[in-house]
Amino acid sequence: MRARLADYRRFDDCEARISSILSIVEACRPWLDGAHARRLAEAAYTRNDAIDQMAEGYGGRVLPGEVRRAAGYEQAGDMEAISAYVLACAAHALQALLPILAGERGGADDWEWHKVFLDSVGAVRDCAVHGYTAPNPSGLSAGEIDACFEIADLADAAALIATRSASGYRGIEGYQPVGGLLVEGRRQLDGTDARDEAIRLKALELIRTGTKLHNLSSKLRGWLLRGTGKSLSKPAMNAILKRYGLHSSPAKKK
Repeated sequence: MRARLADYRRFDDCEARISSILSIVEACRPWLDGAHARRLAEAAYTRNDAIDQMAEGYGGRVLPGEVRRAAGYEQAGDMEAISAYVLACAAHALQALLPILAGERGGADDWEWHKVFLDSVGAVRDCAVHGYTAPNPSGLSAGEIDACFEIADLADAAALIATRSASGYRGIEGYQPVGGLLVEGRRQLDGTDARDEAIRLKALELIRTGTKLHNLSSKLRGWLLRGTGKSLSKPAMNAILKRYGLHSSPAKKK
């Protein structure tokens, strides 16, 4: 894959980002050796947004089941389903880079989508945490739980590389990154009012580019962590979004 991508005009500019994505792919491959691996990966790719919404709304513990349902293959193991989802997110993240690699346009929207799909892999960490903190109905082994943590860490590293090295940061109007911190003018955003306003503006930007309300919280928490080095808990972020009318609570399962 790297050899094919190396023919693109801006490969050298994007090599670090591509390497980080390929590391995620390599971490998934050992778990995708079954006869139905391609079927699972294709379903996770085409239904990625719907699966991500469910994982955001109900927690990462539902992720394997959502992939199985999307593929119509309930016999798939949890780790195989999780890996198929991660592979699909990596494929979407790589696809978002293609216009940048080809030098077709500035790439602000493409960078945003690239990071959005890397952030989506964070649901895998929830799968691992669930394996430790609950009676383990998913049946993840200790090795599989460790692999989930490793994959999530690789995705975090890839998102950080994308943020730090992107040519032309897509910031919010009136804000810019300085020394890894999000500031307003020359003042650091340590006041909650300014921080919450920055979150509101970023949320509106994500909605304009197609992010669903159910996905906003996780995307914004990842964005805030990369921009400031600090994040908010999911309830705290949801409270801010509710105040601005930008939060949609998931419907209760019957």
